[in-house]
Amino acid sequence: MAIPVAKAPVRTAQVGWAALYARAHAKTSPELIQSWLGVGPEQAQALMSDLVDRKIIHTPVGGVARAIDPMYPSSGIPGARPFQEKIADKARELVKDMLDADDGDLSDAEIEDTEAEEEKIDETP
Repeated sequence: MAIPVAKAPVRTAQVGWAALYARAHAKTSPELIQSWLGVGPEQAQALMSDLVDRKIIHTPVGGVARAIDPMYPSSGIPGARPFQEKIADKARELVKDMLDADDGDLSDAEIEDTEAEEEKIDETP
């Protein structure tokens, strides 16, 4: 006779947050729940089972379960991906500008401006 294994205890609030995460991202896994909610592997697995029982996610395939009724069915949270792409584009532009710069060589006008600023600083009481 096999001894039944008790599931890890989960709080209602944890189930609610896990459900929100799964629906907002259209999928979830125990690893994602673990990192997002800061729970242990047993609790993450128990939360996954609870989400399946409540018909919030489908039965996991390969560890990942898709949401039954996702908030954003097309591709996750709207605006998140374009925003990340804008940041990456801006970073690429900045790196390119830095690489295209004259390795710190200043023009004569920039040197004169710098010297004038230094003189002003020295003259200030």
